Amino acid sequence: MDNYKIAIIYGNNDDKRNIKDGSIELLGKQTQDDLHIMNLINYLNEKYSDVDFFKQITIRHMPEIPSYFITQFGHAVFLNMTKNVQKYGKCGMFLMPDNISNMQKKTLYEFCNTISDYSITIFYDLKLDYGILDGKQIIGAFKKSPKDLLDQFFKEKENKPEVNIHK
Repeated sequence: MDNYKIAIIYGNNDDKRNIKDGSIELLGKQTQDDLHIMNLINYLNEKYSDVDFFKQITIRHMPEIPSYFITQFGHAVFLNMTKNVQKYGKCGMFLMPDNISNMQKKTLYEFCNTISDYSITIFYDLKLDYGILDGKQIIGAFKKSPKDLLDQFFKEKENKPEVNIHK
């Protein structure tokens, strides 16, 4: 992942877009000066050209906004936020979809092996509130590995109480 800015871990099949559940697509070479948002715009134009809403995403958006919309299609997004390895170390963030397939879960764990030296944050239960992305987060404090954080994420998702709106 050191050579890329973005990883998309697919969570369902979409033959129209040539997407396979559990596969990974890497975007944006780290050696290029392109912003994360530019790579995401190019990706959206290529994969989701039929979704008119995505045509409104511009360079002025934070990369978390189009990443959130990608999660709405059931895909996880990892943003490599590493800037200065010597000073800050390697870091990144996951934006997770509400539902994760078994193949996607397996691939997420495999992917975490490739970023074991990263400090990560996992954002989940995402929603847009007046244009601002909100949700829960698990922060990689106390030297927890990405795999440990993923374990914690799945444990919290499994223990999430069901909301009964028909009381």
